[in-house]
Formats: sequence, C-alpha cells, structure tokens
Amino acid sequence: MTTLPVAWGVWGYGTAALTYGLHLLTGFPKAESEEQAAKIRAALVANGWAFGGIAQFVTALLLFVFYDDIVGATTFGIFGVLWTAIWLNDYFNLDPRPLVFLDISIAIWTFFAGFWNITLGHPVIAALMWSICALVITLCWVHGKNRYHRAAGAWALENALLCFYIAIAVVFTQLGVSLPF
Repeated sequence: MTTLPVAWGVWGYGTAALTYGLHLLTGFPKAESEEQAAKIRAALVANGWAFGGIAQFVTALLLFVFYDDIVGATTFGIFGVLWTAIWLNDYFNLDPRPLVFLDISIAIWTFFAGFWNITLGHPVIAALMWSICALVITLCWVHGKNRYHRAAGAWALENALLCFYIAIAVVFTQLGVSLPF
C-alpha cells in the first residue's frame, strides 16, 4: 500500500472533498441569483470531477495494471465513477434521487473497507473509510432535500484532512521515512 498512485488518488479526492466541504459548511460563495447558483454548482461539480473523478479513475487503472492491486483499483474506481456520475447528473440537470443509490453503495463499501484496513494495520485509512461512510450517509439526506449541508461539509473536511495526511504518509514512506497510515 505504499505506492505513489495511491498518494495521487487520495490527494485528488482530498482536494475535491475540501472544496465541496467548505462550500457545504459555509455556503460560500453565496449566489445572488439562480444563474449564479448554477455557475457555482457547475464549478464545484467540475472541480470534483477533475480532481475526484479523473484522478481516482487514473489511480485505479495504474493500481490494476502496474501493481496488481485489485482491491485498491476497485476502491478508487468506485469513487471515480461516483464523481463522474455526480458531474453527469449535474451537467444534464437530472433528478438528484439516483445519487442516493450511489451513496448507499459507497456507504456499504467504505464500511467494510474500514474493517479490512484495520486488519491490514492501517488505522488512518480505516478512519478515512468510516469518515467517508458517515459523509455519504449524510449526503443521502442532503441530495434532493437541501438539508444537513453543514454536517456533510464537516464530514467532507475531515475526509480532506485524512486524505492529505495519508497522501503525505505514503510519499514519506516511499522515501524511506515511515509514517503510520
């Protein structure tokens, strides 16, 4: 688990979670019209797709092809598909309810991935998985209801901080300075 593609994929997700979390938590930037709200939403979703979706999908491909890490490739691939689905859903202005079904599948995967990482001796990654699980359960309430934004924002910020730490720990471990993750 000390491969550099993991650092890149986790950093990409952390960047997307940071931007999205700050917006959900603070409501900044505030839209003064429906047109501004659409532009802000488009910018947030494009950021999530570029950093969260593309970075994680490429990480999944690298892990599968070069490192034969099927579980890591599946995990990053699922998140890449999730961010892409969010982007497509917003781009085509579709109904937000199908995102709830994506959130439920991510919640189940991350819940069990947390236990799997505990058994592998990666408590920080387990904490990230369970934090993501809590975030997507909160997002199940957010999608289509416009409630619980601050709670989802707080979970997203925790995700971002854990992601940044894990990415740094992976790079340092790759360089020979072991940090727990």
